[in-house]
Amino acid sequence: MALWTHYLAGVVIAVLACWGLIATARDGRKLRAWIGGLAIAGACFAPLIPLLLKQIDRARADHWVVPPSGADLLDIGQRIASVSSLASLAVAALALTPLIVPGRRRQAALLWSIGGGGILACWFVGLAGFRMFAVKYVLFAIPFAAAVLALGVQSLPAVRVRGALTVLMILVLARAAWLRPLQAEAESFGRVMRALAIEVQPRDVVFHGDSHTWFWGGRYLPQATHFLLMMGRDLPYFEGAALVPGAARVDSDSLERTADRGGRWWAMTVRKAGLDARLAAERFDARAAAPAETLGLTRLWWSAASGRPRAIVPR
Repeated sequence: MALWTHYLAGVVIAVLACWGLIATARDGRKLRAWIGGLAIAGACFAPLIPLLLKQIDRARADHWVVPPSGADLLDIGQRIASVSSLASLAVAALALTPLIVPGRRRQAALLWSIGGGGILACWFVGLAGFRMFAVKYVLFAIPFAAAVLALGVQSLPAVRVRGALTVLMILVLARAAWLRPLQAEAESFGRVMRALAIEVQPRDVVFHGDSHTWFWGGRYLPQATHFLLMMGRDLPYFEGAALVPGAARVDSDSLERTADRGGRWWAMTVRKAGLDARLAAERFDARAAAPAETLGLTRLWWSAASGRPRAIVPR
């Protein structure tokens, strides 16, 4: 089921499979059962293999994920630890502790294999050209990190030390959660919503330079008609190509006609990885009534007929 849900599960299951082969190597019955289970999983996934091969070719040619670097591994470790760079070393030491404590090694090896080994596997696969290493892709390691940290605390000999360390970790994680900023794109869309909620009228047209704003606009500004300005580009599959109908995809002549007849229109882009919105932004700059307003990650334009949004503070 995991393989059918997301191909990334294949990397995690491969790491788990290797751990199981090593763990059961001395017990023929368990080893045969383990291999049989892997064979059943492979047979269940077999119908998807032709599709997977086609998608691998497409992803290698066109994907937003860039090849990974060594700095990315350090960044992932710090994100999972949810602490500063220096404190993350202490967290790593605590997570390594059960590997040297009798009675904890087997459990710790399993957790480290799936969590840490899974991240490394994705990293190496990314270096090989398969775009499978990104922050949101490898956060599957968080539950395993939490469990191995719990093992590390349990491995300490003094009860008071374990209790004090547990309380300290809870306080540190609570502080990190409290100080964590809002998701940047969502926060910027909230600012756009506050600016346009009462400004956009039925029959207004909203042009979008990227699919993120197009999906958002259709949901939160349903009274308007929304178009994705293509500027002669193809819409990559990872930008929701299967979900954006052809009628919603227009080129710059649609913007020109709307502007020439003096209609009410708006335009927006969001800064993100993926579809490059710079060409669309240049057209919006050329036909808008005023320079774009930047609201977080989002840029907003409007026509003379639309009028300046009252919710935006004047320059």
